[in-house]
Amino acid sequence: MHRRRLTCGRLARALSGSAALLALATAAPTAWADPPGDAAADTAEAADTAEALDGESSPAGTYEIGAHLGLRGGGRVTPGGFQIGGVFLYRLSGSLWSESGVNITLAGTEPGCFLERNGDRFCDHGVLGGTGLAATAGVRVFFAENRRVTPYARAGLGLEYAAYGDDNLDGLAIPIYLGAGVRTPVSDRVRVGGGAQLQLGVGFFDQGLGAEPHGALSVLVNVDIALD
Repeated sequence: MHRRRLTCGRLARALSGSAALLALATAAPTAWADPPGDAAADTAEAADTAEALDGESSPAGTYEIGAHLGLRGGGRVTPGGFQIGGVFLYRLSGSLWSESGVNITLAGTEPGCFLERNGDRFCDHGVLGGTGLAATAGVRVFFAENRRVTPYARAGLGLEYAAYGDDNLDGLAIPIYLGAGVRTPVSDRVRVGGGAQLQLGVGFFDQGLGAEPHGALSVLVNVDIALD
């Protein structure tokens, strides 16, 4: 009888130990697993980081139209004055857009051409003078947004007709343009901002003037509207 009680006691202790080990093995993975929601939080954080690095690649849409106005300084045979124009933007990739546009430069004119002693014609119009009609094509690159302000850079090639009525002078210029600016949203589709643009190139004029340097600096305010 004593041996039976001893055997039953050992068997009970063995069963209790096995049950404890089984319970520990089952609970261990649960205790060591990541807390619920960590994977979702990591995914959301990665998406936010990618969006921040991509700048304005996040706004929906592929097409935008824009308008600008400002003041342009020219000189010699480069028109300067009040400038107004429009632009069409098309998304090429996340932050790279193509842009094409037209602009007009208007100002009062005064005679600025005269003959030198050797008989050559020389023109030296003021910083604000002449009339210009230009078409441009290039690219615009947006950088990462910071406090709802998005900076951008732009570059391209232009073709401009320049005229000075008081001197009966006109010609065609081929400039490259480089610019930079910022913009900020005022609604889901509308963004406003401003920037500056530098143009450098060469113009070809009549009246025996021939090839002349072309250079202008513009300060502009602009609005861009997403179409889709």
